Amino acid sequence: GLLLRRNSLDPFHYAPEVAINARLAGQLDMYNNLLHRVDEIAESRYFNQQINRTNLYAADPDVLDDRKIDNKYTPYVNQQDGGNVWVKPQGTFEKISPNGFSDYDNRAYSTFIGYEMPVATMKRGWDLVNTIFGGYQGSYQSWDGGSNWQNGGSGGYMANLYRKNFFAGAVVAMGGSGVNSNGSAPMNRSMDYGLFDVGGAMRVGYNVGLGKHWLLQPMLTTSYIYISGLNDKGNNLCERYNVDGTHTVMVAPGLKLVGNYNGWQPYLVVDYTW
Repeated sequence: GLLLRRNSLDPFHYAPEVAINARLAGQLDMYNNLLHRVDEIAESRYFNQQINRTNLYAADPDVLDDRKIDNKYTPYVNQQDGGNVWVKPQGTFEKISPNGFSDYDNRAYSTFIGYEMPVATMKRGWDLVNTIFGGYQGSYQSWDGGSNWQNGGSGGYMANLYRKNFFAGAVVAMGGSGVNSNGSAPMNRSMDYGLFDVGGAMRVGYNVGLGKHWLLQPMLTTSYIYISGLNDKGNNLCERYNVDGTHTVMVAPGLKLVGNYNGWQPYLVVDYTW
């Protein structure tokens, strides 16, 4: 690969590694955002008591009253019997500090659309929710002497399993982005190239009830992502680049505390990422 040492190269030469690093950050955000849906449905199961009849509860206030379910808790209850379509926009503004390179600013934005199929009731009390999803991803990175524009997307499949208070979700996805890298004067280097990625993530957790209005969810999230590199790619000055692809494994244990008061759902998440 291309070994980059600070102050030894024109800042533009860092562009491919910055692009890969930013793409990785975007994919980690995507997986976390998708897996958030897993514990959202688990919250719905807890606060509404049964996942497969929420449309009936929403249509019949008397049933809700009889079962002492808060009929204002409705963000997720309309997805079960006939399937559900969701839209998840996301924006990120951050400063990233990779090892061996100065800080760079990253502005990322995405919108994903997913279709949740009707709940499949399985043997021994298991419920399965299948989801297909896809979406657009864009980002812009800037640092002293260079910048990247990225435009691309990802798509994949997610399966969520629920049984009593246990929940689990797994995602597999693939995607890519086209990158336009530009350097500053006087050399004005530029280069267009593509990145490809594939990976998966999993989350397991358990609902611990803390009374009628509070729920604690201990969770563990793991993921693996591969992002391609560059193989003898040339810029506008005929300089050649070889950058290795990256393999990344992430493990993040955490706790989520969720409340439900008259339709308001405050929550607090604490986790640690390796």
